[in-house]
Amino acid sequence: MLSQLPDDLTDNGIVAVGYSLGGAMLLKYLGEEGSFSPLRAAATICAPIDLKRTCQHMMRPRNWLYHNYILTDLKKEALAEGARLSAEEREIVRSARSVRDYDDRFISPRYGFRGADDYYELCAPLDYMPGDPRADHGAGGGRRSVDPGRVLSRLQMGRTIRSLLPVIAEGGGHLGFHGDGSDRPWCDLACWRNSSSEVAGEL
Repeated sequence: MLSQLPDDLTDNGIVAVGYSLGGAMLLKYLGEEGSFSPLRAAATICAPIDLKRTCQHMMRPRNWLYHNYILTDLKKEALAEGARLSAEEREIVRSARSVRDYDDRFISPRYGFRGADDYYELCAPLDYMPGDPRADHGAGGGRRSVDPGRVLSRLQMGRTIRSLLPVIAEGGGHLGFHGDGSDRPWCDLACWRNSSSEVAGEL
């Protein structure tokens, strides 16, 4: 897709931003492509870098409201008009009792995975990130985030990734970083403030 963008849109280079699972896909792509990626820089917001841990965290009793919201939204999208599902797949989607159940019984077989654990392991960007030279910022939530802040904290302390800068908020929620007295989300301001850092200068 990137290679098909017209030249007049890419003369000054391409910068990508990914949100939530889109951010996870972006990080995995950068880790796989490495220096072959045409991107100059990238930022991800609330990307679940460890899919298995994220799913476990989301399914905790305290997160039941958010979990139910996500599951309902997934089902609605999968069953929307124009979806090419078999009668069996439609019944599997309707009967899914959790996001993990949905991933295990619908997503995994549909796309060639052996089950939810196989899907989570092969698609999580965490193991690709040490070789990622381009993803310069990753803004994430703290205690209430879908992706527990300790995962990013461990990544920041336990690995040296020259061009990756995790930015973690004390509060907020998944994609919910709206600051008091500002019409700009916290994640936008955090990335903007850090864009002139040494990290950005190395890109």
